[in-house]
Amino acid sequence: MTVIRQISEKEVPMNMLLHADPSEKCIDRYLPGSKCFGVFVEDELVGVCVANLNDDDIWEIFNIVVIPEKQKQGFGKKLLEFVINYFEELGASSLELGTGTFGYQLLFYQRAGFRVESIRKNFFIDNYSELIFEDGVQLKDMLRLCIRYNRQSTYPAHRSQPRTAENSSERHPLLSTTECRDCNDILDEADNLKID
Repeated sequence: MTVIRQISEKEVPMNMLLHADPSEKCIDRYLPGSKCFGVFVEDELVGVCVANLNDDDIWEIFNIVVIPEKQKQGFGKKLLEFVINYFEELGASSLELGTGTFGYQLLFYQRAGFRVESIRKNFFIDNYSELIFEDGVQLKDMLRLCIRYNRQSTYPAHRSQPRTAENSSERHPLLSTTECRDCNDILDEADNLKID
């Protein structure tokens, strides 16, 4: 049985967070006072998400991770959907996060409805003491992604309409296929992005 629920920051194991963020120093800055969520399988914590308030009603996901032996089984997707819905119901205006400019994480977030807002040049070089590599390529820049909630509508801005069997995307239940942007779209629009 899979259960997803809010947990205290004290319940979040540092060794699990280090799978997604290699800097204990960075984790120590964003973990205190954060809202944390855990996904449990048969009472075992297999994944966590850590989010913090950035502004009046803007929340940011700082860390989301599933232990390696439970990855690619849908637990991360369920956890992210839970967190997206949680902050929508809380009344947030948006949910943000930062990620590398390539890799499976980018597609994972796009499928959940996140859109590119900006690029932070040299973020991973300037903010981490050790170089970070993914699939043999050094991470340098951070993409800032965002879901904006539409408070005037019954449905959040990241959903075009209520989900039904006819309009539900096979790739992700929160998206219609017209909303999903792939990496080529991002590259094509890179000249139009705001650079911090």
